[in-house]
Amino acid sequence: MDCLRTVWGNVGCLPEGHEFPDNLTSNQTYVLSWKNYTTLLNQFNETRTKSDLGDSAAQLNCFGIDFPATCPRYYGIQTIDCMKTLWDMVKCLPGGHQYPDNLTSAEIYTLSWTNYTALLNKFNTTRTKSDSGDSAEQLNCFGIDFPVECPTYYGLHTVDCLKVIWKNVGCLPEGHEYMDNLTSARISYLSATNYSYVLLSMPLFCAN
Repeated sequence: MDCLRTVWGNVGCLPEGHEFPDNLTSNQTYVLSWKNYTTLLNQFNETRTKSDLGDSAAQLNCFGIDFPATCPRYYGIQTIDCMKTLWDMVKCLPGGHQYPDNLTSAEIYTLSWTNYTALLNKFNTTRTKSDSGDSAEQLNCFGIDFPVECPTYYGLHTVDCLKVIWKNVGCLPEGHEYMDNLTSARISYLSATNYSYVLLSMPLFCAN
């Protein structure tokens, strides 16, 4: 079994792959164990090669990942379109400072040689830190300098957050749509909408 694992790793496939030796049935492992080294290496290499050519079944077998169409390979070179797809997957915005179109050519070059998992994890970390109130990562992910009371873009927003947005857009507490004057249902709706929607919609209700 150790030999099978080693050959699997040598071709660049991952333990998460569906055909990683530990993920096979005992019968499948038995068949592999009787193959000579060259045949075994060629079989695993074929899985890796098909994966790199965009074969979705081979991608699952080799890496355990269902790749987006724009990201045919696990290892670089990753395209700009692939980077944008992963950025969208973590739900950061095109206005974010670290959105691929906003990076330098040197930064793009570095990212292009990053493997799929590391790249997705990097973008996920940006989003996670943003949701934890990290102001630098909020700018990187969303391109927005959030008030302290509003740590997340997608909510749920607290009443204090909604009040701060109301004040920041120039509305007054006397407005009929001020948070203290709303029903719980209306508050719940606003709380669950994204920050941009709340920011853009509140001025419409200032005079009401």
